[in-house]
Amino acid sequence: MTGPKLVEFDAILRGELTYARVERCVELIRQVGADDGESDEECAHGMEDKLHQAVLQDIATQKWSGRSCADLAEIALRTRQIKFSRWCA
Repeated sequence: MTGPKLVEFDAILRGELTYARVERCVELIRQVGADDGESDEECAHGMEDKLHQAVLQDIATQKWSGRSCADLAEIALRTRQIKFSRWCA
């Protein structure tokens, strides 16, 4: 069931990013892209792109600095370890 997860994901990205919120986004992407017969890989890929863009935007606008930037980026890049097809139609 992608709908509620996508709603939660979008709400998180509209707010201030924190380590915990980025970690929750990674978990939502994992759930949506999970190989459990109900996965939506295209949606998971789009969510991954949105998360990476949001993190980069926060870093670029200096909402994060120094080591915090690296830590936040590391959390967001954990999505690369999630196994699902990444392609665009």
